[in-house]
This record gives sequence, C-alpha cells and structure tokens, in this order.
Amino acid sequence: MAFLLERLFVCFLAMRESGIEWPRITEDELDKQAARFSATVNFADGLGPTLAGQSLAQYSHGHPEPHLLAYVTSEMRQWLAKVRPEESDKYVMLAAMNIVNRIGHVSLNVASR
Repeated sequence: MAFLLERLFVCFLAMRESGIEWPRITEDELDKQAARFSATVNFADGLGPTLAGQSLAQYSHGHPEPHLLAYVTSEMRQWLAKVRPEESDKYVMLAAMNIVNRIGHVSLNVASR
C-alpha cells in the first residue's frame, strides 16, 4: 500500500506544480479507465509472447502520458522485485495503472495549458 500512496503523492505534486486547473475525477471515470485497462491486458494476455509484447508496446507508445506511464511501470517493477508476491498485489498494480490512465485521459481546459 505504501508503494501506491507514494506514486499517488508524486502524481499529486506533479499535477499541482503544472499550474493546470485539473477537473474533478469522478468514480465513473475511474471505473471507465479500469475497465479499459483490464480489456487491454486481457487482450494482450490472449496473444502469444511476441504479439503480446507488440500490443503492450503499442499501448505504451499511444499513451497520452508516456513519461508518467514509464515512471510508474518502472517503480512497479522495482517494488515487485522487493516483495514476496501475493495475490493482492494485482489490485495495487491495477490501482496504480488506473491513476496513470485517468491522469493521462483527463479532459483539460486547453486555455490552462
């Protein structure tokens, strides 16, 4: 849980420092992004290793916040290398990716940029 809270705090600080007026993120929007990400993972899971890698690379390259995605993914790998894997870890990883995806897909007021 500390891993997820640290990533959330980094995202919060980055969003605050950006100077952009961020809209409220609703539970419906979080659910939508969670379903979207789960569908992406399930799609890649049904492919062979080569196609799954290509699919996830395409997902990464098309992400609206590729640097944030890369940061959280890298931190997740490091965290997983340090802990004894448990079934509940998947929920922490899904929550972390949901934060990244929701920040990446938020509709911003262009005038704020």
